[in-house]
Amino acid sequence: MGGMNHEKVPSKNRGAECRDPLKVVAWQRRAEALTRPKLPCLAEFRTVNLTAGCPNECRYCYAQSYAHHPGWGKVAFYANAKDKLKDELARWNTNRQRRPQTGGDRAASPSAEPFPESAGEPGGPRLVYFSTASEPFVPAPGILDDLYEIMAALLEVGTALVVSTKGVVPERFVALFARYPGKVCVQVGITTLDDEARRLIEPRAASLNRAPRPSPNGSTTSRA
Repeated sequence: MGGMNHEKVPSKNRGAECRDPLKVVAWQRRAEALTRPKLPCLAEFRTVNLTAGCPNECRYCYAQSYAHHPGWGKVAFYANAKDKLKDELARWNTNRQRRPQTGGDRAASPSAEPFPESAGEPGGPRLVYFSTASEPFVPAPGILDDLYEIMAALLEVGTALVVSTKGVVPERFVALFARYPGKVCVQVGITTLDDEARRLIEPRAASLNRAPRPSPNGSTTSRA
C-alpha cells in the first residue's frame, strides 16, 4: 500500500537529536495478530507487534536483520491488526465456551480449533507481550489509537499485559493501566545512564529524564 509521511515529532518527545521525520507506511497483516513469540522465554504466551520496524533505531537490535524490516527512519503499520485481533478474541471466546460433543457425534479435532488452548483460559490469552520486534508506543497518532484499542480490548477480557518500551508512555495509557490493578507490567529498557552515549546507540529512544516512573496506581514499572 502507499506510504504516508507522518508529521515531524518534536525531539523532546522522541528523546533524540534526529531531524528527519518518522515515515509511516501502511501494510496489511496476513498472519494472526496474536502470535506465538519465537523467543523461548516467551513461547508459552502471545505477542502483538503492531508495526514492523521500530522508531528507536537501536543500533544493536536483532529486529533490523528481519527480512520485513522496512529500514531506519520508517515503520510499517499493520493497519488491519486491530480488527484482526478483535475477531480473534471473538473466536477465542467462542472456542472457550464450546463443549465437547457427546453420543454418536464426533468432536472436532483439537488441531482444527483456532485457539485450542483457550478452553481453560478467560475470554482471551492469559498474557500478551508488547512487543518482541518493535516499540509499542510509536509516536504516531494513528498507531497509538489502534494500540490503545487493542490493549483495552485485551484488558477487558482479563488478559494481563507485559509492555517493553524505550519510549514515552502517553498519559491516556497510564490512565487505562490504572483501571486494571495488577494486570499490567511495564518494562523500561535502560542501556546507559549517559544520555550522550544513548543518543549514539539508541538515537530515537526516550531520553532518561522522560523515562516512565513507578506508579502507585496498581500497574508496575520495572527497568531492564
